[in-house]
Amino acid sequence: MKKPNITFEEMLELVKDHEDPVRWYTYWLLAETWRNNEHFRVFMPDSPLPVPDEWTAEDVPPYERIRNRLKVILGLDPVIYPEPKSGTVELVIGFIEVHYNITFIDTEPIPRFEVKTKEIGEVKIECE
Repeated sequence: MKKPNITFEEMLELVKDHEDPVRWYTYWLLAETWRNNEHFRVFMPDSPLPVPDEWTAEDVPPYERIRNRLKVILGLDPVIYPEPKSGTVELVIGFIEVHYNITFIDTEPIPRFEVKTKEIGEVKIECE
């Protein structure tokens, strides 16, 4: 599994510089889930997504675009899967490594994706 070489905050700044609100919001959503100490959260198409500070609800990208961006981040094809499909990613937020397990349930009566977070621990940086 690849580990990012930059901090999460630096990544958000880089994404913001590229003016891609879907990418920025998707990474923000993952960080916000961890920051709110939510070890398990379900996102559904008919439920409102969280709104970042300085944004309005209209600025938040549609559920489908966020779901597809998450699939790409996890190395999955952004398609509708007939069976539940899961993937994992680890991000460094500040100096904390966070493990995300995300499951996509696309074809149930209520489609959704579920995010499970687990803090791995502090990242140690060696200075020479």
